[in-house]
Amino acid sequence: MNTLLRLRSLTMILIVSIIAFSSCTNSPSETADALSKEEIARRDSVKRAVMKFVLEEDEKKKAAKRGALLSIEAYNFSHDLIKEHLKAPSTASFPEPNEVKLLSLGDDRYYVDGYVDSQNDFGAMVRTEYECWIYYRQNETVKIENIDFK
Repeated sequence: MNTLLRLRSLTMILIVSIIAFSSCTNSPSETADALSKEEIARRDSVKRAVMKFVLEEDEKKKAAKRGALLSIEAYNFSHDLIKEHLKAPSTASFPEPNEVKLLSLGDDRYYVDGYVDSQNDFGAMVRTEYECWIYYRQNETVKIENIDFK
């Protein structure tokens, strides 16, 4: 999905850049003195539109990165909350964030579909799969709204 979005963004940037470049280059017979005020205004408008598009795409990328970082923070905070439900929390071993399903649901809510390895009552290491819904607001509150152990 990310690859398709990147490809779409790059294609749009390329198309807009070609249009802007072709409309802003002077033909050999055209000189700066010969350009009408309307033509200068049109070219400036195209340049502003290209810059606006590029800046908006950059902001979208930054927002997506911030969202991913907050999702990872929520996942890391969830470890302590999951440990409260284990027989031997000190033995808990969680996978890396890229090994679980981690989604931002919006409104400071996150979904985790993951697992934890820990010892059971007999000392054997067992894998427990879980789903949880987390409320996490950066530098404020962390709480699990719901946990389902599979």
